[in-house]
Amino acid sequence: MLFRSLIGGDISKSPDRLTIDSIVIGEVEKGSAILRSGATVGDLICVTGFLGGARAGLELLERGSSDGLIFTNLIRRQKEPEARVEESAALRSSGVVTSMIDISDGLIGDLRHLCEESELGARVDIGSIPVDPEVQAAISAGALIENRSGTEYAIRGGEDFELLFTVERDGLEKLKASCPGLQFSVIGEMQSGTGKISLVAADGSEQSPDAFGFEHFGR
Repeated sequence: MLFRSLIGGDISKSPDRLTIDSIVIGEVEKGSAILRSGATVGDLICVTGFLGGARAGLELLERGSSDGLIFTNLIRRQKEPEARVEESAALRSSGVVTSMIDISDGLIGDLRHLCEESELGARVDIGSIPVDPEVQAAISAGALIENRSGTEYAIRGGEDFELLFTVERDGLEKLKASCPGLQFSVIGEMQSGTGKISLVAADGSEQSPDAFGFEHFGR
């Protein structure tokens, strides 16, 4: 008899709206999946692509701004997200990725999920977070909320669906060699302290994030 485990799904709720949803089901060979729980102390924290674009696109849509006609890539990031299927397969094949999750609830929110499952904490270099260049352009043009930096969109914005993953510290060069076309950034490292996340500024000061991203049912 063939047994399968259901390991994810849409668990959002909407008490006052009609929701039309769709489900995609996939499978992976037993023992070959990269889980959230595999990170170890000292592993490097990495993320593919750029962050913040989907959140900025949602803001443009909600405001009904004509700037959405200019910053079309931000609108596309919100309305037509691309699953990083090929990238995830390449990462899995590299042999040095220890844990992984996609960014749907925001960088900090999903990093927290990874930390909790791995029973570790994380130290993130704020300056290394890859902010979507078009977010910066939209901020400079006054198309987005004033006094909000591109980094804030990248840290707290969700639905970018980029991949957040950890790599063995001595496996970075192997990863680059095995995935030559993969665009990714190293943004920090895993450390002890379950669920503790520190954001480190350029001057070395540390702060704890005051928002963890989208919560499906509140806390």
